[in-house]
Amino acid sequence: MNWTDIKLWDLTILGFGAVFCFTWAIGLILTRHRIILSSGVALVCISGVRLGWEAFFFSGEASQAPMVYFLFLPIMYVIGPIIFLYYFDLNKALQQETLQELKPIIAKKNILLILLILCVAVLPLFWFPNNLVEQSQLVEGLLSDKPILRTTKDWYILFWILGPKFSILIFSVFVLFYQPSLFLRITSSSRSLKWFAVVLLVYIWLMILFDILGYLLGNIFLIRISTWSHSIAIIFVYLFSCFQPKALLEFEKTIGPVRYESTKLVNVEVDLIIKKIDRLMSEEHLYADEDLRLPRLADACNLSTHQLSEVLNKKIGLSFTNYINKFRVNAACVILREEPLRSILSIAMAVGFNSKSAFNRSFLQELGETPSAFRKKGKSNK
Repeated sequence: MNWTDIKLWDLTILGFGAVFCFTWAIGLILTRHRIILSSGVALVCISGVRLGWEAFFFSGEASQAPMVYFLFLPIMYVIGPIIFLYYFDLNKALQQETLQELKPIIAKKNILLILLILCVAVLPLFWFPNNLVEQSQLVEGLLSDKPILRTTKDWYILFWILGPKFSILIFSVFVLFYQPSLFLRITSSSRSLKWFAVVLLVYIWLMILFDILGYLLGNIFLIRISTWSHSIAIIFVYLFSCFQPKALLEFEKTIGPVRYESTKLVNVEVDLIIKKIDRLMSEEHLYADEDLRLPRLADACNLSTHQLSEVLNKKIGLSFTNYINKFRVNAACVILREEPLRSILSIAMAVGFNSKSAFNRSFLQELGETPSAFRKKGKSNK
């Protein structure tokens, strides 16, 4: 082997990164004692696909088998949505939400979006030339020494290649402006997770900008910096996740003793805290704020989020979401009885739910019947 050949280094570094990603993803899936949210695994898997795809390009084999190269391209278009899903899930993780509570939200709001993007990304394949020589020329034209001389078809293919990279930029920027601002809530979490979230996002931007400039200018050095840094960064993300499991959204199966082996309630008057929380709910109606989150309630009680989470889960026996929803449902019951003409949606909003479906789901979970059935039963009793 000639180690002075840069292509060999490309294959070694990118190939190692790809294999590492797939091995890591399999390990996450097979880990029996934890629940792994899909976006964390998907982010690792798609990184492996991207590194393998780039290795195929740098090896020169893409010119020999261009259709193989282009057939994998549509998969790259889901990277942007997956990055957004990852930050969305990380935000939920920091609010101590459970896997079952996340599943319907993720499935309904995001899966169709990913499928739509993937379908759109496949469309150019139907207009792709059947001639192998022309296909090979298009691949080689991606790194033209004189980009200004590219043909219209060259630019068409180039922007098809750059589509996933622009998608990543758009979705990662959307992370900053998503309402309510999930990125701000992430960065208000523990110091280590805060820096991880910020550095990861900045790294993604730099990596993609180098990639875009490299392809537009026909500069393989810039593209190589981007792809090599991706492979190397994977190792650092893995090492970080070993010390901070929530970085990849790993949750303990139970909220009980395993989660709180080392209690955070030293020198905390638990009974007084429970009374204070109940007062904030019963007298100040804090539950009615649809933006109420664990960190805010913890601040109101002069506790850390970990301490409040332990009080709720270990001492009261409810997750943060279930505890808040219990008060919301009880308040809704009163309004349903006293205001029979008021709409279900209006009542849901008044007690702190942000949608009618979330209200119905929580009401059914608490009382075993829907709000409409509860109201109808109340009328019949009268």
